[in-house]
Amino acid sequence: MAYLTNKDIDKIASAVANDLVQNDIPLNVSITKVAKSMEMSTEQIKRVCEATNNHAFKKMFDSKKEASDRNVEFPVAAPDEVLGDFRKAASVPAPEHSVDSYAYRSLKDLSLAPIHDSVKIASVTNFELRPQPTRPAWKDRHTLEKVATHLRHKKIEHDYAYTDTVNKLATQFKLAHTPTPFSEFEVHAVALYKEAAAAPLNAVREALRLPQVTYNTATATKIAGVVDDRTPALVTLKEAIHCQDQIKTIERALVTLETTRES
Repeated sequence: MAYLTNKDIDKIASAVANDLVQNDIPLNVSITKVAKSMEMSTEQIKRVCEATNNHAFKKMFDSKKEASDRNVEFPVAAPDEVLGDFRKAASVPAPEHSVDSYAYRSLKDLSLAPIHDSVKIASVTNFELRPQPTRPAWKDRHTLEKVATHLRHKKIEHDYAYTDTVNKLATQFKLAHTPTPFSEFEVHAVALYKEAAAAPLNAVREALRLPQVTYNTATATKIAGVVDDRTPALVTLKEAIHCQDQIKTIERALVTLETTRES
C-alpha cells in the first residue's frame, strides 16, 4: 500500500481533474489507473475521490467564467466504481509485464502533459506513470525508511509508557500498608495473564530490588476463576502487558521492513 500524505492526495486529485477538463477523461478511469499503480487502500481511494470531485468542480466552474451558463455537470468520481474495477481486475490474472503496471517517478525533465493513455500524470503533480515491471514504488527505500522511522518513534513512546507503568506498579508495593502482599499479587497476576505477566512482574521485582524468578503458570491458573481483575494493581499490570505487546508488534514490523529493504 502506498504511503500518501494529504498533500500527495491533493496533487493526484488536481491532476485527475485536469484530465477531465482538458482531455475529457472520466475521473473514475484516471483514479482507477493511479490507484492500481500505487496499490491504494480503500480509505485512500475514498479520500482521492472526494478531493478529485472538489477539484473538478472548481476547475470546471472556473473554466466557465466568461460563459453565460455556469452550471457545472460532470460524472463524479465514485469510490464504489473504482473499487469494483479493482475486484474485476483481481479475478483476471495479469501478465508479468502488464501495461497496467506502473511506477511513480519524478518528472524533472519532461514537459507538462496529462495522464492520457495511462502514460503521464498532469503537470500539477510533477509525476509520471509509466509501464514498469519492477516492484511498486511504495517499496522503495525512501518510503520504507519513512515508515521505519515512524515505527521507531512509536516504539520509543511505548517503551516510556511501559517503564512508567512498571514504576507505578512497583510504587504501589513500596507502601508500608498494601491491600495485597506482592507475593500474593504475583500469583493472581500469573493466574490471569500467564506467560504475558512474567516480564512486567520481573521488572517490578527489579524495581523492588527482589531477585528474578520463573513463574509456574500451570499451578497459578487453578485460581484464575476467583481473582478479581479490577483491583488497581492488576489494572496497572494489564496496561504494562498492553505496552509490552505493542513493543513486540513494532519490533516484528521493523524486522520485516529491514528484510524488505535488503531484498
